Amino acid sequence: MIAKVPVDDEIKELQKQLQILRAEKFRIETELETSNEESRLLKDTIKSLNSVNAQLKKEIQGYNKALHRPRLSPENLTELLRDAMKKMEGSLKTPGGRVNYTLDRFDSELKVNLLIDSESKLSIRLPDVGELVDPASLSIITLALKPIPMVPPGLIEVPLLIGISRDTALKELQEFDLKATIIEQPKKNNLEKVIDQSPEAYTEVTPGSTVTLIVAVLEKLSAPNVINMERDLAVRLLKKSGFVIGNIEYEISSTETGTVLRQSLLPGESAERGSPIDLVISEQESKKEEKLTGALKPRRVKKAG
Repeated sequence: MIAKVPVDDEIKELQKQLQILRAEKFRIETELETSNEESRLLKDTIKSLNSVNAQLKKEIQGYNKALHRPRLSPENLTELLRDAMKKMEGSLKTPGGRVNYTLDRFDSELKVNLLIDSESKLSIRLPDVGELVDPASLSIITLALKPIPMVPPGLIEVPLLIGISRDTALKELQEFDLKATIIEQPKKNNLEKVIDQSPEAYTEVTPGSTVTLIVAVLEKLSAPNVINMERDLAVRLLKKSGFVIGNIEYEISSTETGTVLRQSLLPGESAERGSPIDLVISEQESKKEEKLTGALKPRRVKKAG
């Protein structure tokens, strides 16, 4: 008969070793899974660090560019702008023209970095062409420059007077210590305003010099002689001569009825175009009697167009 005890013991030993192997396998698989997760996390961390590294390199490059940008002092900036204005003014000059044009105002808005060094000195850094800069890191400087013409000592610039009233022009010349001569010129428009001047505006003259002003005024007309002329003919002649008819009065006279006895503006006297002229017209005694009896209504003053 074959003994069974040794075989059973061997089987039990094998089963025990199998369980140990299974436990070891589970441990290894668990460690492997943990290792894979750590590897994935490590890869993500490396990727994130690489991204941060690239961003830092980019920022470092930007800072390096900023550090190597040339600095500009405020004095140099204003000098550059002044020279630019001079060149622009030079291009506006008109050889042989009445006046030379000038810049009235030059506005500039700059976006720059403002820096203050250890000695409390201000400097300006401009971004390079094509450089990408965060707008929040820049300061805005707004400059408004206006040239002030310099006049040699002892001379005065003649002001521009064309287009202003006679009285205003006289006051302005007085303020500039200049004298005035008025020449009236008949015009229909811009009455009592300066239409020309001599010397021209911006001419340099000595104090006390005389400036001639050409002032627009209404045209002066000479009154025609309509005395002893028939009423309707006199009215037509006055209107044709540039006057208007004022009041017409009637006066008893031995002169033929309807004849002009007197005119308010004497023949040959001057008056502005459109001035009214009153007339006195003759009326016979018989007309007066008719008026007194009531045959006719009194007619003392009459307007004529």
